[in-house]
Amino acid sequence: MTRQLRGITLAISFVLALISFPGLATAEIRLPCQNFNYCLEGSYGQRGDLWYEFEYPTGLGTSGDHNGFFVADTVNHRIQDLNGGVWLGLYPFPNDPPLTAPTDVAESPNGKVFVADRDQIVRLSRRANGGFLQFDRSFGGGVVRNVTGIDIDSNGNVWVIDSGNNRVRKFTQDGRLVANWTLDGDRSRFVQLTSITVDDSDQVYVSQGVRNKMIQVMDTGDRVPQFRNFAGNANLRDLPFVGWVRDLDTDSRGNLYMTGQRPNMEGWYSGLIVKVGADGRVHETWGSEVVSPHGIAVTDDGRVYVSESEFFTGEGYRIVEYRYKFPRFRLRVRPINIGLGSSKSGGSKSDGSKSEKSESEKSKSSGSGSQGKAGRAKSKAGKTWTVAFRK
Repeated sequence: MTRQLRGITLAISFVLALISFPGLATAEIRLPCQNFNYCLEGSYGQRGDLWYEFEYPTGLGTSGDHNGFFVADTVNHRIQDLNGGVWLGLYPFPNDPPLTAPTDVAESPNGKVFVADRDQIVRLSRRANGGFLQFDRSFGGGVVRNVTGIDIDSNGNVWVIDSGNNRVRKFTQDGRLVANWTLDGDRSRFVQLTSITVDDSDQVYVSQGVRNKMIQVMDTGDRVPQFRNFAGNANLRDLPFVGWVRDLDTDSRGNLYMTGQRPNMEGWYSGLIVKVGADGRVHETWGSEVVSPHGIAVTDDGRVYVSESEFFTGEGYRIVEYRYKFPRFRLRVRPINIGLGSSKSGGSKSDGSKSEKSESEKSKSSGSGSQGKAGRAKSKAGKTWTVAFRK
């Protein structure tokens, strides 16, 4: 980040140096998109039940290499495996055990894929031929109720949101319940849980719903892990979230991302995507291009994928892609015609003066039309330099 800031500072200094000499240069600073850093790259899919089509896509989860992502295609009862614009596969195939209503998905460091499937957790693995997903086992039946979020820590432990029981639960990959946290003793904790994510340092973030609109975090390295209020809650309460935070994800730098809705000028709602730094401060807000964002997945190359589906209007049903970019500086430089002749010979200097005089007389005699042409020619002589800084 320091290197990037130096580059921006250098470019701005260059711009200021150019425009400080009248007539030498003009500078235009052009941003690549509506936001400062996150630009809408495009969207994938449409409503339907074929490959690359979705019916109420909800949770997203980054793949193990952090370059692709999975989609919990809820109403189609399946998981789709994507890498940007490339479709890689899905689960289930016709002979596989079906899914009930998948709402979230995550991949562990050893390549196992875990699905939050209503009242159970389903473990999948990749087939030897082609890497498509296949069924391994399921667990949590009779324990969890309405699982709405899932993620994996660096040790492979499975963290789930058991929203039906207002609990956060931790399982091994084989389905053994290791620990759970509930609201016992503190009824303000864990009400209407919506999402969970685990960052690279194994901090666990949990979002709550309509009543609290807050996030709690737990460092799993503590001897007796306890959830505490996230430092950014004071800032988050000022954000115009309508309803609740729908999904969470983190990047490799410790930034936290979340999705939701906010009211717009037309009396309806538009999307709200928020990036919060490791210091707890809100760094970016964007997302007005989508109506109802749900899941979010952040990849290592600076891309942010958001699933969109609006149940009441039927809009969306797609995956929207954003790209992190730095501002682009567009400089238009106009060189000065000084018109100097030879400095050694007086005759040459005189010839230069005559030449300048004759050019002046031609300009006067040709009228305003020729002046316009000269102006356009001079403008064409300018050079355009583009300096782009991107993450």
